[in-house]
Amino acid sequence: MEIVAGLFKWDYHTLCKGLTCSLVKVTGEAQPIEVPQSTETCIHARDALSKVVYEKLFAWLVGCINECLQASDALANTTEAEKKKIEAHFIGVLDIFGFEVFENNSFEQLCINYANESLQQQFINQMLHAMMAQYESEGVKVDAIPFEDNSPCVDLLESKLGIFSMLDDECNFPKGSDDTFLGKLMDAHKTHSHLKPGGSSCDPHLKDIQTPASKTTIGTVRGRMLTIGEAFVVSHFAGEVEYNVRSFLEKNRDTINESLKTILTSSEHPLMKKLLEARTDDDAPAPTKAGRMIGGRLVGASTGARTVGARGGSRSVAQRKEDKRSLGSQFKMQLSELVGLIESGRAHYVRCIKPNTLRRAHCFEAPSVIRQLRCSGVTETVRARRAGWPVSHTFQDFVNRYKEVYISLSKRKTVLRVDMMPKTAGDDMMAILSFFLSSEQEWRIGTSKLFLRDQSSSVLEDKYKMYRLNCKLLLQARVRGVLQCSKYRKWAGASLSIQKNVRMWSAMMRRKRTVKAMRMLQHMARAKVACILFRASCCAAQELQAAARCCKRRRVHVAATVGACGLKAAVRRATKSALYSHHLIKLIEKEREGRRLQEEEEKRKRLADEERSRATLMAQEKYKIEAQADELCDEVAQSVDAMQLSMAKEQLQLAADCYKQAGRTDKMQLIATLERSIAKAQEREVSRQQGQVEMTQAEALLATGDSAGAKAAVQSAKANFERALASDMSDQVDKIMLRVQQQDDKAFYLSDAKAAEQQASALVEQERYTEASKALEKAKVSYKRAGSGAGGSSLVHLETQITAGEAAVEHLQAAKNREQEDLKKTSEQEQKAAEDQAKAMDLEA
Repeated sequence: MEIVAGLFKWDYHTLCKGLTCSLVKVTGEAQPIEVPQSTETCIHARDALSKVVYEKLFAWLVGCINECLQASDALANTTEAEKKKIEAHFIGVLDIFGFEVFENNSFEQLCINYANESLQQQFINQMLHAMMAQYESEGVKVDAIPFEDNSPCVDLLESKLGIFSMLDDECNFPKGSDDTFLGKLMDAHKTHSHLKPGGSSCDPHLKDIQTPASKTTIGTVRGRMLTIGEAFVVSHFAGEVEYNVRSFLEKNRDTINESLKTILTSSEHPLMKKLLEARTDDDAPAPTKAGRMIGGRLVGASTGARTVGARGGSRSVAQRKEDKRSLGSQFKMQLSELVGLIESGRAHYVRCIKPNTLRRAHCFEAPSVIRQLRCSGVTETVRARRAGWPVSHTFQDFVNRYKEVYISLSKRKTVLRVDMMPKTAGDDMMAILSFFLSSEQEWRIGTSKLFLRDQSSSVLEDKYKMYRLNCKLLLQARVRGVLQCSKYRKWAGASLSIQKNVRMWSAMMRRKRTVKAMRMLQHMARAKVACILFRASCCAAQELQAAARCCKRRRVHVAATVGACGLKAAVRRATKSALYSHHLIKLIEKEREGRRLQEEEEKRKRLADEERSRATLMAQEKYKIEAQADELCDEVAQSVDAMQLSMAKEQLQLAADCYKQAGRTDKMQLIATLERSIAKAQEREVSRQQGQVEMTQAEALLATGDSAGAKAAVQSAKANFERALASDMSDQVDKIMLRVQQQDDKAFYLSDAKAAEQQASALVEQERYTEASKALEKAKVSYKRAGSGAGGSSLVHLETQITAGEAAVEHLQAAKNREQEDLKKTSEQEQKAAEDQAKAMDLEA
């Protein structure tokens, strides 16, 4: 206990107290009374607490997985229509329940075996009935194929007077118990072929499955055979199973007491808090929270999830109605949705067989496998298929598939024709069948299809596979021959290429040697010619050097003479340049003075221009500030229209500062006008907010059912909206007023329906069933007009009582009529006897 309390972060003393004591509310007492529990009740409380935690954890995990699948990137950018189109096509994998039978079979085994019965019925309808429908549509005369139909067993479990319905009715009775349920069940189905009293199970192959050392549960005794008053036997398609009725009603109700609720709410673990927040007593979640839309159907949704503390707390009518749903009805509803989903698609079945119980390779236990095949309905299916012709082909497909095999084996050279005349196609098909099959009982011919037995189809397929194998071997031989020929051609070409390259290399080597010898001879001849030319050029160079030295001496002499003449001319030019320089200096000084005076004049002009431009800039700045202030005033008016009053105040303050900076005191009157408009807008906004608050109050009062207070709040909100000139809120006010009127009408119809229901109950007690039926119809109409599902179970119960009472009245009336007829016949016989006696006396006289 300490380890469990530490894992779930529960208080140890609270956990022990909640499991060993129950809280009972007594009228007139403020606090519930603690009542100690027995050992068996404590064990039930422990199991119930474990189931609640497991159930909430499983629902939370499925919800997380579905949220991750729905947030896939593949559907992120698609429209709703495309999403529905994608979700309409899906592939689902269903791991069905296994048939269960133990030494002690309780409510859980009944639910699991009921699921197997329903799925077996769906399998039979899809496989065998579809095969018979195909025979009928093709006009094939086939004797009825006998197979075991489990429809009576399914009706026994799920019909209106079936086991689950009677169990729900017994749970609704105040003093209902397991013994009364078993008694009513056996009385209602005395003559049913699939229901027997306890202790009469004699199925031999199911006795092999039962383990004598299995654990017993509460309400059973180890090693003791169950009596008639403790169990009942149901004949399933896999065999007879004996169910112990102990704790049937408690498991079907599936509720927990207030002490377990206290344990759950006292946990400090983050995950436990999150699981409890997913569904509390005061706030019920949507029924599709853990579900997912697949193929236009909701799969994985908890249609009847149990709530914590189902007897306490203030909950809505829909939540209380959901809590009253039993575990059996929840299971039957979910199973019906599953069967509907399977029937909406194309189902393919995979039967998994466990070869041995030792988990050892290459070990096959024949009795165990036979039991599994019998329990899963495979043996029945195989037997039904062997009795018929399960393999079907159209005429054209059959001839196209086996015509080549027939031609190759019969050594015929004619080509089969299917697409010409039906007579030709029939002759060809009959020729193939007569050639391969010995008896006409191996096939049946319909209007458009040919039906074969499994053995006949196997013979044809073996011939076809052998023909395909021979064709493959022949094709492989031809391909290998072609590959070898291509390889030979490749090698021959390679050898010719090698020979050609060798001859080319030898010719190139001979040419290189010839070219090298010719180049050597050319080099030696060129060297001889160059030597002769060098000697001639040396003699010519010596003669040129002598002429050049003579010419150089003459040039030096001429240069010295020219330099002396130039020096004299330079002296004369220097004397003249001194006089010119003095005159030039005077001109330069005069020019500098004029330039200085011109620069001072330009400086004075530049300063004057700068002063004028500065004054112009200041004037432009004041104009810009004034324009900015005007724009701010316009924005203030727009903000007031948009009810952005805080922004309007800030803009108005900035506009006032700008006018002061620009020196425009005449604009302050405009500022004052805008301030007054802002104040009026604030008043309208306050009125609008008050109206919205009153609208919220009206919705809250409407949710609590106070329609009068909601109506007064709506009228006050309407007056505030009129003061605020909020015409856009009129539609919302009208909608809430309409909801108030609808709630008043709903309350009126509900009160009328309850009165009619009470009247019907009183009339039923007075045995006035005709008037009670009329009152019941009136109550149904009032509930329907109120749009509420309340009173469903009570109306069904009243309708059942009225039907039973009318049947009893009719039975009594029939009995009275028979009694009167008997009396009438007796009196007629006595009168006739008296007449006969009188006649006899007359004759004697």
